[in-house]
Amino acid sequence: MILRFNGASIRQLKVFKSVVEHSGFSAAQVGLNTSAASISIQMKELEERLGMTLCERGRTGFKLTERGRAVYEAAKSLFASFDNFNLEVANIREELIGEIYMGIQDNVSSNPSFKMPQTFAQFNQRKNNVQFRIEEAASSDQEARTLEGRYHLAIGIFHHRLPGLTYQKLFDEGVSLFCAKGHPLFDIPDDKISLKDIQQARFASTGLIQNALSTSKYFTKKPDAIAESMDAISLLLLSGQYVGFFPNHLANTWIERGQMKSLLPEKTAGKVEFHMITKRANRHPYAVETFIQDLLACHNIENK
Repeated sequence: MILRFNGASIRQLKVFKSVVEHSGFSAAQVGLNTSAASISIQMKELEERLGMTLCERGRTGFKLTERGRAVYEAAKSLFASFDNFNLEVANIREELIGEIYMGIQDNVSSNPSFKMPQTFAQFNQRKNNVQFRIEEAASSDQEARTLEGRYHLAIGIFHHRLPGLTYQKLFDEGVSLFCAKGHPLFDIPDDKISLKDIQQARFASTGLIQNALSTSKYFTKKPDAIAESMDAISLLLLSGQYVGFFPNHLANTWIERGQMKSLLPEKTAGKVEFHMITKRANRHPYAVETFIQDLLACHNIENK
């Protein structure tokens, strides 16, 4: 028997998919905005249409049958195909719809060279139905997730060049070696501080900035503390126990409060480069391509 699906059966498949992803009828009610009784009826009709039991439900809880698991995987593929079809049609019609996934480096919003706010403003001057999904992530995670296709683009500091990605420089970030109030070097005048003094201090590092900063050759000490983010580095610095490389735009607030100072900036200060990465040879949805064009334009970069 050849099964022929209509609008009602497609809706039943959507109900089934939601039930599976919520692990039961009751939990699926909110997402589907319907009652458990209605869900039960639609599930029964779907099972009758398919001629198989998709799940077991009762006092023991919800459990997919082996055939139910196979139907669920097929349903996922079906709805993914619908989504891809809609995006393809939107691309043909040059409509701005869908989702844009991106990863960014942590604590970069206060850098005046980062023109993301202007990019959002420019993009949203157009009529669109786009949902942005933005995650802060470490550089290695950004690269992995962009290669996997989870991110359409990512922005951060990358000191490797993976063959499956394209790298486009967007802006620079000024960086110096800092200590905070309470540190033995904080109250010593700059002309009385030597590189030897700094090398003897406890050092906090993410590794990220130090590896990307050419002037870090003047400071080669192995870290005494390792942190995953600039926020964590700031906590270590503010303890008064460590020195560490830190973005100038983030340090400015603490400098104004008299709680941080740079150490030998003529030798330790420098710049790190922020790049946008995308998957190489990947055809982006029209909305993503338009957003990337706006991002490059706001950073005064010609799109190649």
